[in-house]
Amino acid sequence: MKALRQRFASAVEGQDVFPLLVLFGLFFFDEFDTAAYNVLAPNIQEAFDLTDRAFGFLVILNLTVVLLLAVPVGFYGDRLPRRKLVIAGAVLAGAFSCLTGFAPALGFLVVVRLGNGVGRLMNDSIHNSLLADYYTPSVRPKVFATHRNAVYFGTIVGSASAGLLAALFNWRVAFGVLVVPILLTALLGATKLHDPVRGGTDDPDAAAEVEADDPVDFAEARRILFSVRTLKRQYTAWLFIGAGLVPLAYLLPLMLKKDYDVDELGRGLIAAVNAAATFLGVQLAGRWTMGWLGKGPGEPLKRSGLALVGVGIGLALVAASPTLVLVVPFALVTSFVAGMFYPPFFVTQALVSPARVRTLSFSFGSLFLVAGVWGLYLFPGVAAVSDNSGNRWGLAATVPYWIIGGLVLRSAHRFVAPDAERAFAMLATAAANRRSRESGAQTALLTCRGVEVAYDTVQVLFGIDMEVQPGECVALLGTNGAG
Repeated sequence: MKALRQRFASAVEGQDVFPLLVLFGLFFFDEFDTAAYNVLAPNIQEAFDLTDRAFGFLVILNLTVVLLLAVPVGFYGDRLPRRKLVIAGAVLAGAFSCLTGFAPALGFLVVVRLGNGVGRLMNDSIHNSLLADYYTPSVRPKVFATHRNAVYFGTIVGSASAGLLAALFNWRVAFGVLVVPILLTALLGATKLHDPVRGGTDDPDAAAEVEADDPVDFAEARRILFSVRTLKRQYTAWLFIGAGLVPLAYLLPLMLKKDYDVDELGRGLIAAVNAAATFLGVQLAGRWTMGWLGKGPGEPLKRSGLALVGVGIGLALVAASPTLVLVVPFALVTSFVAGMFYPPFFVTQALVSPARVRTLSFSFGSLFLVAGVWGLYLFPGVAAVSDNSGNRWGLAATVPYWIIGGLVLRSAHRFVAPDAERAFAMLATAAANRRSRESGAQTALLTCRGVEVAYDTVQVLFGIDMEVQPGECVALLGTNGAG
């Protein structure tokens, strides 16, 4: 335990290690459940007599409802105490995870998995938002990497444990072991975790001044986020990532079972080893991200995009492999490359997202994951490939989505520097406006900083600053006299 705490302490470089420990623990136990559900997918499918397509539809429908709820969770995460949301989510996820093992019928299973998913919603948007406000930008690459590794530790332990328990007893037993550790970790967080100031690690003085302002309403928050060019490219990439990522939750374990006759224990061990490979990828990327930032703010996003392309190539090799002897090493390399995606991606998103709407920024990606899996995978009929042609062809059908998503994401690198500058400027401008109001001075009705406008490929405004005071009429004219 002491060695683990020292490892966490090295990640935060002298800053408070406790928030990272608590959030890591909550994330770990939630991913234990997810790993168990993935490994035991064939057992659950048989227990409820479902076809591949029906089971896949069940998984996707559950994820759809949960991911759509991510946006309201992110919105209220920017308005309510995030500590309370995180603790409530952990307890909810643990309770419904336990109930999964008691599901007597398909309808009950759907409900309890939905409840578990709602509890897990906090792990990405709320956790990442908290971490960005607990820790300064200089240590965020290591912090995000360490926090993300909870997924892979959870997958390693959860996959192996679920496979072993199912082999010794039955699949239902694997879901009854999480309630006690989750409740203990949640209790620790409830008593000792504090809510940080939003943006407090970006600009402490400005953040402290703005904290008392009214939260940004949803329409304005959405407008702000979709004006960030980096985020728009990231969200577009999520469309394709959703179509490639979500089906893997059931395609891979079903392929191992039906194409290679791998039992529960074998699937658990393969999943655990792959999670260890992803963990290694995350660790290395967490160390390298600061070096990539030194080459330019957009460099980390280039690496994230290339990692997604690499995942697509790796999945193609896995699908084409005729024997399990080839599947396992190809899957290991693919899992390692997938781990390289997360630290640079989340560091970039935290950098370009304005502090007061940062939680919602992390949540919005869920909408595009959902749109991608329905619009690019289910509706076009790609989901039927595994039933019609086999799971290996079903897996191969997801490959183009990974490659396209990676190329779209990589193309956003050139927007990162100006978008990060705007995010910091927005916090400073909000603080300046508040100081002006408190001093009794006249406050501008509209404050604009660094405005840029283009028509198609012709840019007509370049970094314009302007203010409109009460009673003023201000015109902004281009070089040809057009307003």
